[in-house]
Amino acid sequence: MRWRAALRVVGNLSGWHVQNGGRSEADIIEEITSVILMRLNRKLLPIDKNLIGMDCCLEEIIPKMIDYQMMFA
Repeated sequence: MRWRAALRVVGNLSGWHVQNGGRSEADIIEEITSVILMRLNRKLLPIDKNLIGMDCCLEEIIPKMIDYQMMFA
């Protein structure tokens, strides 16, 4: 099975050595995610102004994305 082979490969990758140090698992995951996103250097995709039915979602998401980008600018 290909997925087993893929999991074996991923499992053998060296990664982060995490010592809790009183931090929650959520904090550690957030830190790792932030580092990965910085390394990927993600860009915002253009959003068409004629997008239907997404206003409420965009009003919530866009400020969060801008705040997140400002953290790493």
